[in-house]
Amino acid sequence: MRYQMMMLCLVLMMGYGRAEAATTIQPADCLKATGPAEQRIAICSASIEIFEGLGEGLAVVAAIDKKFMPALGILYETRGTALMEIRDWARARADLNKAIRANPNYLMSYLSRGKVELVTGNFDQAIADLTKVIEVSGDTGQPEARNWRAWAWLGKNALQRSLADFSEAVSLKPDYADAYFGRGMVRERLEQGTYAILDYRTALGFAPNHLRSRAALKRLGVESLP
Repeated sequence: MRYQMMMLCLVLMMGYGRAEAATTIQPADCLKATGPAEQRIAICSASIEIFEGLGEGLAVVAAIDKKFMPALGILYETRGTALMEIRDWARARADLNKAIRANPNYLMSYLSRGKVELVTGNFDQAIADLTKVIEVSGDTGQPEARNWRAWAWLGKNALQRSLADFSEAVSLKPDYADAYFGRGMVRERLEQGTYAILDYRTALGFAPNHLRSRAALKRLGVESLP
């Protein structure tokens, strides 16, 4: 272990010098960062750029510590999700691609990339990413993946598949207002107006400030419940 640590320090010093290796490299700062998205992006970038600057030394570090690349993948995912908050989809996708290459077993990276692909209209890739999350993790704790995949199916006008995923999402998480709203949208397209209204009202029952459900009921000429 002492030899490994000495080699790790040597690699870091070769890339950035003793002072920077000792004081600048704080990967945990990225994971602990709070505040506005731009601030968190800057903090994560400071950590990531240190390691990216190692060049060939990066492979040496990865060989010394098998946990290094998975941890670096989480840093990329953390910055990627912050970039999503400011709707910088291209940079978010690039970070999430790097996250998956560095740590292909970290499902949150696939979930986040699936959202990026969805909002940018790449429905097939979104479905592929979200399906991986569902298949690997099973249904336990993954109603969000079902919900987002349902929206991707809806984008492809695959209404029955979308309906099935929204229904599974609310089965896994009975108070999932967004999934009820989404299912209501599908049921409108299927001309199941009564059931759509029920879903919108259910969404409002769990989230009284769910504006999209309230707007949908208004559009249908139906009063929302107080």
